[in-house]
Amino acid sequence: MTVYTILKEYTWLVNTIHHAGIRTQGQESCDSAIINYEKVISLKPTYARPYINEGEICEILGDKPRAIANYLAAMRLFAANNFYQETLEFANRVLSLDPTNEEANELVGKAQQ
Repeated sequence: MTVYTILKEYTWLVNTIHHAGIRTQGQESCDSAIINYEKVISLKPTYARPYINEGEICEILGDKPRAIANYLAAMRLFAANNFYQETLEFANRVLSLDPTNEEANELVGKAQQ
């Protein structure tokens, strides 16, 4: 098996699990969706979308600490890749749930300079 084949199969697997999470989320089976997003995160921790989707589910369920943790993870990924608009968007989402969050406040402060 070539490296290309392995990477192609890996990408297919990550996308399949991610899409399963989206389908499950749409069916209001939040626990199953979270499990699928956790699988994607474990396979590709540099992929922001599963953190965002899991954060949205946790926010809907009222699990603010877990939603914040997921949004912060997405925010850090965006910041590390210089996606400033997305970084600011998720910093503001964190602040809507926890106005005292130091990390999000720091990023918003830097963006306003």
